[in-house]
Amino acid sequence: MAVCRTVCGALLALSFVTPVRAQAATSWVARLQEQDHLVALEWQRRADGALWWRDAGDAAVPAESLFPVRLDRREVDPVPIVLTLLHRGDVLSTTDAERHLQRLAVSTRTQDLLQFLRRPAGSAPATIDELDRMVAMDLLRRAEDAEAQAARPKLCADASLAPTLRARLAPPLPTRHALDEATLSLPADADAYLMFDHAALFDALALVQFVQRYRLAAAAVGADAAEVAGTGVALGITRLRHAQVEAEAVAEFGFELTRRFGAMRFDQTVVALQFDDGLLSIEGLVLDSRGAFDPAAVQHGLLGGFGDAIRCRLDEHGLEATVAGALVTVTPDHLRVATRNWPAAARPDLARQLLSTTPNKVAARAILPTSSRLLVLLELVGIAEARRAELTLTADGPRIVASCRAEFADAEVALRLTRQSRDALRELFGHAPLPVEQDVSFEGAAADISLWVDRATLPTAASLRRDILHWVK
Repeated sequence: MAVCRTVCGALLALSFVTPVRAQAATSWVARLQEQDHLVALEWQRRADGALWWRDAGDAAVPAESLFPVRLDRREVDPVPIVLTLLHRGDVLSTTDAERHLQRLAVSTRTQDLLQFLRRPAGSAPATIDELDRMVAMDLLRRAEDAEAQAARPKLCADASLAPTLRARLAPPLPTRHALDEATLSLPADADAYLMFDHAALFDALALVQFVQRYRLAAAAVGADAAEVAGTGVALGITRLRHAQVEAEAVAEFGFELTRRFGAMRFDQTVVALQFDDGLLSIEGLVLDSRGAFDPAAVQHGLLGGFGDAIRCRLDEHGLEATVAGALVTVTPDHLRVATRNWPAAARPDLARQLLSTTPNKVAARAILPTSSRLLVLLELVGIAEARRAELTLTADGPRIVASCRAEFADAEVALRLTRQSRDALRELFGHAPLPVEQDVSFEGAAADISLWVDRATLPTAASLRRDILHWVK
C-alpha cells in the first residue's frame, strides 16, 4: 500500500540500487559484524552544539549536518518521531547514550564516565555541556557492571554535582497531566485518531536501538544480495552512506530534539491525521499533548529552524506561533500543533473513546472511522472490507499486547474475513524472529485480533546486536 511504503518503508526498505564506486573487499554483512558500521564517519560538533559528519574514507564528500539546519528545507524522517511518541520518559532519555558519547570521543567505560562527569566545562555552550553529562548519567543508570552499581549511590549523594545530573540516576516520579475530554478540540474528518498514554508505555530506547541496527543490517544484506545476483548493479556507496547517516540520526534524535526545543516530556498525547487520496502525504495534522515543556526554548528552536517564515508571540502565559501552515501553542504543561484551516471543535464522545485507558490499562489507541482512507491497510492482515477499526496497545504486565477490533457490514462477512485474517497472520508471523502469539475470533459483525509477546522472550541489547543480521536475512 502507498502509505505502508511511505511510513513502514522508512523503517524497513533500504533497497535502492546504484552502481558502486568500488567493490568491497569483504561482504557488507561481514564488515558490519566486524566494525559495527557500513561507512566510517568522522564527527565534529559546531559552536551551537549541532553534530556534523563527513565520510572518513572519502575527503571529496563535503561535511553535512546530521539534522537539517533549516527545518523547512529537508524532509523529516517520521520514524524517530513515532519512537518518541511510544516513550514513557522525557525525550532526552531516548538518546542512544553510548553512541552519542562515542561521537564526542568520550570513552564509555564506567571509570571514564565518572571522570567525564566531573571534568571542567569544555568549549560547548553550558546547556549543551549539561545535556552531554545528563546523557552520561543515563548510561550509568542503565549500566549493569559492578563498578557502575557501586558508583550510583555515591553520585546521588554528591552535592558537587548539579541537581539535574543527580536526578538522572533516580528520576522522581513526575506528576502526570491528562487531556480533558470535555475541551479536547478535534477535527471531524480525520483518517486516524491516535492516543498515547505515555506513563503506561515502555522505555523506547530499546526500539531506537533496534531500528538503528535494523537499518544498517538491511542495507548490508541488500548490498550483498545485489552483488550475488550478478545483475551488474549493487547498493551504491552513496546509498550505504545514506543508510549509515539515517541510522545515526535515529540514535541521536532525542538529544537533537532537546537541544533545539528544550527539555520536554509527554504525558498524554492525541494525534489526528488526514491523508491525501493516494495516501502519499499528510494533508492535515493535529497533535495535542499534556506534559512538561519550555515555551521559551521552543520559540528559540522554531526561530532557528524557520527564521523569517515564523511569526510568534511569547508572554507569561506561553507561546503562540504560526509556522509552515500550522498553529503552535505551548505552555509549561501543554503543547498543541494544528494545521491551519482544518476545522476542529470539542467532541466529547470521540475524546472519551480515545482517552479511555480501559480495559487492561491501554497505553495506545488508534481509531479508524468509517470514512478513513486507512481502512484499506487492514488488507495486510487479511481484512478487506472493514467499515471501522479500533487498535490498542497494552504494555502493562508480563505481555505486550496489540489488539484490533474491526467492524463489518454483517456477521457473514465478519466470519469469512476472520478466517482469512487467521491464515494471513499465520503466514505473516509463522517465521517471525520472536514468538508472536495470536488469537482471532468474531462476535456478531465484528472481528477481534490479538497479538502478544511475552516480555521474557524479548531480546537483550547484546543478543540484538548479535542476531539481527540473521533476522534480516
